[in-house]
Amino acid sequence: YAFYGFKESEIAILYVAAFASSIVFGTFTGPLADKWGRKKMAISFTVIYTFCCLTKLSSNFWWLFAGQVLCGIATSLLFTTFESWYVHEHSERHGFPSEWIGITFSITTFWNGMIAIFAG
Repeated sequence: YAFYGFKESEIAILYVAAFASSIVFGTFTGPLADKWGRKKMAISFTVIYTFCCLTKLSSNFWWLFAGQVLCGIATSLLFTTFESWYVHEHSERHGFPSEWIGITFSITTFWNGMIAIFAG
C-alpha cells in the first residue's frame, strides 16, 4: 500500500480491518455453514475473495478498506468451511473410515508446505 502513497498509519488501519473482520465474522462462519450448507459457503468464499482481490486494483483508501473487510470474511470461510465440508463428505456421505481424515490432513499439510517452499 506504500506504492499508492499511503502513510504507515493508514496501512496499519487496512491490516487491522482485515484482522478485525476475520475475528468478528469468524464467529459466525461455522453456524452459517451448518445453516446454509458447506458447499454454498465454499462458493461464497470464492465470490467474496474475488471481490477482495478486485479491490486491490484501486488506489482509493475506502475501496481498499472494504476489500480488507471482505478478505477477513473470506479468510474466516477458508479456515472453517472447506475442512468441515471435507469431514462431512468423508464421514457422512461416503462413509469412509474416520482414521483417514487425519491421514488426509497430514498429506495435504505436507504438500502445502512443500509447494510453499518451492514457490519461494
